[in-house]
Amino acid sequence: MGSKIDPLLERARWAVATWKLASDARSFAQLARLRLSDPTIKTVDLRLRALDDHTVAGRPGTADLWAIETLLPPVHLPPEQIALQDVQRIWDLGANIGLTMAHLALKCPDAQIVGVELDAENAALCRRNVTPWAARCRVVEAAVWESDGEIVYGRQKGDELGFAVEKDPDPGADGLRAKALALNSLRNESEDLIDYVKMDIEGAERHVLRTNTQWAEGVRSIKVEVHPPYTVQECRQDLESLGFRTWVDPLYRPEAGGMPPVAGIKPTYR
Repeated sequence: MGSKIDPLLERARWAVATWKLASDARSFAQLARLRLSDPTIKTVDLRLRALDDHTVAGRPGTADLWAIETLLPPVHLPPEQIALQDVQRIWDLGANIGLTMAHLALKCPDAQIVGVELDAENAALCRRNVTPWAARCRVVEAAVWESDGEIVYGRQKGDELGFAVEKDPDPGADGLRAKALALNSLRNESEDLIDYVKMDIEGAERHVLRTNTQWAEGVRSIKVEVHPPYTVQECRQDLESLGFRTWVDPLYRPEAGGMPPVAGIKPTYR
């Protein structure tokens, strides 16, 4: 009997969480389909409450479902000290399929948002999912890195959130390649201050927070998803060396896995 309780409880928890995400019964069913690997289905469309019932697309049998689930709680939003209606410029680094860009566009109605995503398939779906806010959202297909050029990255099968830049790739390996974009280059596109940076770049954060970091002078607040072997403490130290006051995001839920995001804000932010 005991061996059957946990799976049932897990299904019940998933059903409750999914109903909170889905705008209607059809979207609930579509979310269930995303849990299945079906090569005959490329994408499914569904409406999400967190996106004010706008329709977005996801791919069955991939980590797109996880990307949807991370909208609750919205750990990707700017620090709570910041009035969302005052945010004018955002970088979404590691935009994936565009759901965080879409949510930021809704919550920060005057913000211009630049999303950077290294994988071509993810970037294409990202552009599709931010279509209602296309006038304010720009998707850049590139890997955030410490310098401009080209990088080699790897992926885990079925995990579109698992791309990681390979710092010292095996020359004989059949790695995927993408344009590398230094944040200094992105910053040089405009003299305007960046009100908020969401950084979820699968391990590359350790490099971009330590090398060629002049870009940080023009950033007012930041939130970083930390990936091992980088640690939360190291991330806080690096951000503090760049002028941010830091803390661990209180919205983090241990059951979500991974490490808690680190938030930072410049003391001069008003």
